[in-house]
Amino acid sequence: MVIQIWFGGPLDTFDGKYIKKAPCFYPEEHEPFERFLKERCLIDSYRYLHPDGTAQSEWPYDKKDIYRENRQGFRIDHFLVSEDLIDNVSFSDVLEQYKGSDHCPICLNIDK
Repeated sequence: MVIQIWFGGPLDTFDGKYIKKAPCFYPEEHEPFERFLKERCLIDSYRYLHPDGTAQSEWPYDKKDIYRENRQGFRIDHFLVSEDLIDNVSFSDVLEQYKGSDHCPICLNIDK
């Protein structure tokens, strides 16, 4: 089974151009992690269920409220699941409505 495991792409940032200029988005960080995911057959559950989703889970801490309000954040929090388990994932989402930190919760439901 071949499943797209990519994360950290242009959809995971508030602007696709920023991707190579921010921590968590440097190519030297992504290449080893992508290799790790592929070798272990792990899948980003959010991206699998939301191929075009643009949710954000983290905003720069110094002005997090302003960045959040202007949707200038990143999706850097992930639930990774095995290829064997992906068909049992019924829900994987970013809960942007919960505030109080520079990150928001993410949620995963796995059916038996």
